[in-house]
Amino acid sequence: MPVDPMVLSALKLPSSDPAPGEEVVSAAELDRLRRARRSGSGWRLPEPGRGSQ
Repeated sequence: MPVDPMVLSALKLPSSDPAPGEEVVSAAELDRLRRARRSGSGWRLPEPGRGSQ
């Protein structure tokens, strides 16, 4: 059963579709997440100092 996005926001858990006006992470972090998802590494963030490899 899918979790309601409003519940995720209330619990401050990361959501694939944050409610408008509700910033779960910073814009820079969100950009890194989007890039990581596009390159197929899921939600795992690149390690600091590792570059975009």
